[in-house]
Amino acid sequence: MSAAGGVAISVSRRAVAESALVAGLLGVIAVRQGFGVVGAAGTAAAVVAVALASAAAHEWGHVIAARRQGLRVLALRLEGLLGGAVERERSGSAGAELRICLAGPLVTLALALTGGAFALAGSAAGLVLAVVNALALVGCTLPPSRSDAGRAWAAWRLTRRVRTR
Repeated sequence: MSAAGGVAISVSRRAVAESALVAGLLGVIAVRQGFGVVGAAGTAAAVVAVALASAAAHEWGHVIAARRQGLRVLALRLEGLLGGAVERERSGSAGAELRICLAGPLVTLALALTGGAFALAGSAAGLVLAVVNALALVGCTLPPSRSDAGRAWAAWRLTRRVRTR
């Protein structure tokens, strides 16, 4: 565990195991596609690094949004290859919770669109960035009760109740 800006950062065993599994599978596919062992290992490692960096950027989006709301952030955990969590104080404001919940997916969307723009220009790395983050956006909705989308929906409904009273 390390700390950045007063936030404890950790990577779970599950994230390491998922990364190793995905890297191994990608390596086998790359070898079958004629990359050679060294090229396949490099390609697989690069894809896993993009996925982990993208997950970290997503979670940092939540951290920054929470701090902008004046909340204390204690920890950031990468819990899977494309998943993580931020341990923070809860806000008393549904609007603040909504902004915090949406911050991570907005970072992920920005990364997907940036990757897509580079992919359209012929960049294989851009394609990887786009695909990894597009998959992560789908992941933002699963499982519905604990996902960013589920928490944002609940916060949005609370903001609607406050306005209609």
